Amino acid sequence: MNAENKRIRIGIVESQAVIRECLVNYLQSIQAFEIVFQAGNGEEAITCTRKHKPHVVLTEVAIPRVRGDTVTAHIRKKYANVKVLALTSIDKPETIAVMLLNGCNGYLLKSAPMAEVVKAIACVIDCEFYYNKHVTRQLRENLLRRKVARTHNMHLTKSEKRVMHFVCRQMTSREIAMQLNISHRTVEKHCENILLKTGEKNAVGIALYAIKNGIFIN
Repeated sequence: MNAENKRIRIGIVESQAVIRECLVNYLQSIQAFEIVFQAGNGEEAITCTRKHKPHVVLTEVAIPRVRGDTVTAHIRKKYANVKVLALTSIDKPETIAVMLLNGCNGYLLKSAPMAEVVKAIACVIDCEFYYNKHVTRQLRENLLRRKVARTHNMHLTKSEKRVMHFVCRQMTSREIAMQLNISHRTVEKHCENILLKTGEKNAVGIALYAIKNGIFIN
């Protein structure tokens, strides 16, 4: 996780007990992970997040009492350092978009192998967000069908678009600086300008904006 090698504290939100127990059994067998709570509905998820302060909340979207998108919005607003990763059976572009717009740091289907779940958890800690090619394709198809005007991205400079491209590839500021042979501070300045010009708040928003406006190339 960082130089101090702290364990990643994980909360699991899943209404189906069998799936929840399988996730717990597998993830807690990994030395770098610590399961700090299990929740079967949205209300429990909100309460447990406040009480146990996880680093990552792994949640189904279709959960009772409080929906997954509402839980995500609440957690991301109240606890900015807590990452939310969706693990769901719902494979609808509009659901993916809603979750990301509510601050979700990543979206995985339950058909994903456990190794990818582990990778995604580590990735949202290190890089702020995680998405795979399938999710990217779903978003592109859904958003491009709406014929979003591409003129909105014309105010971004070529340098800012290049930085945005690498942000979408889940690279850190230092990795982008090395890739483009520029200073770390220059990359951070480009990122600040991108956030200002697009009106987005974080890397997830940048990625969604890039996909929506046809800037991102996977």
